[in-house]
Amino acid sequence: MEVAVDLVAKKLARRFQAWDYDGNGVIEQVDFIRRARRLAVGLGYAIGSPEHQVVHETLVHQWDSLATAADTDDNGKITEPEYVAAFTSLIVDHPEAFEELYAPLIRLTMHLADADGDGRLDRAEWLNWATGYLGQSADEASTSFDLLDHNGDGHVTTEEALNGIREFYLGTDPAADANLLLGSLD
Repeated sequence: MEVAVDLVAKKLARRFQAWDYDGNGVIEQVDFIRRARRLAVGLGYAIGSPEHQVVHETLVHQWDSLATAADTDDNGKITEPEYVAAFTSLIVDHPEAFEELYAPLIRLTMHLADADGDGRLDRAEWLNWATGYLGQSADEASTSFDLLDHNGDGHVTTEEALNGIREFYLGTDPAADANLLLGSLD
């Protein structure tokens, strides 16, 4: 069981690093605002456009929810230990909460990333989404696309993404491909 706990902690630490947009060691609302801006621009939406506003409001709402759960000293900053404890308490310890709390955000942002409206993301759409929302490098995004495109059809559906992201957060198999979703855990 200790291996599973260590694996989950590594994955949550990696996600914390991705949310820490400016790399200052804490997550703040501005990190989510910058991520919203990057995602909107990466998806081809002008700053101030209705689509940008949806992305902005969605990520600010995500920040508010995270801050309510994780900012235990109410200083407007979330440290890695606060993030890991809150995410573990909210999602890891209650896997059913993934569908309620996290899946709607993934569905919405992937819908916005679906430029051709076919209900799935091709490699270019995925790269825009994964670099903007997940904070991946282009190489990491390309690798995660390949990991999630199980049927090799050149697309990642929302369900394929949700399955991979769910496995990333909740899975305990150290050999699972989803562990590499955000890049190396080392």
